[in-house]
Amino acid sequence: MKQFVFGAFVTSLVFLFAKDPAFAQAGAAGGVVGKQNKDASGGADAPPPRRAAPKRAPRPVQSETPRPTGSLTAASISGHWRVAVTCVDGSDVWTFDIREESATSFTGDYGPGGGKITNGSINGNEVSLVTQTSGQRIWTGTLSGSGGGMRIRGSMTGLGIKTWDVGNCRFDATKG
Repeated sequence: MKQFVFGAFVTSLVFLFAKDPAFAQAGAAGGVVGKQNKDASGGADAPPPRRAAPKRAPRPVQSETPRPTGSLTAASISGHWRVAVTCVDGSDVWTFDIREESATSFTGDYGPGGGKITNGSINGNEVSLVTQTSGQRIWTGTLSGSGGGMRIRGSMTGLGIKTWDVGNCRFDATKG
């Protein structure tokens, strides 16, 4: 009976001074059992509030006048041009004096003969115009270069002004 009393005494001392009464459970490898971060009712805490996405600036309103692609505008091609024209039946040299009307359109004078440039337009590096004297010529070409080294190469169709330019002709215009 002395052993039983002594064993009970030692066991009660162990429980009295131990931090956790279940400090030596068989098969325990540590860790936590059960849900983490739960409130008093046993449910999980609400997730933290989400940040609102930053607001984007509204898109600018497009202007009614179409803008050319790239930085080329009618102002880029304004000025004096020397135009070499080659057709099946001959060749000639003329001039364009181009004036800007808007970012994408232009007019001007055409020579020889005191003609006018009408319906001139530029879109990116594509240029088109109509020249008028006693008849009409339709010009379409591709712009290259920059500043005083600009060049337009393309085709011109005359509408019966001279016999040699009734069909398609090629032209090479240089600014300067």
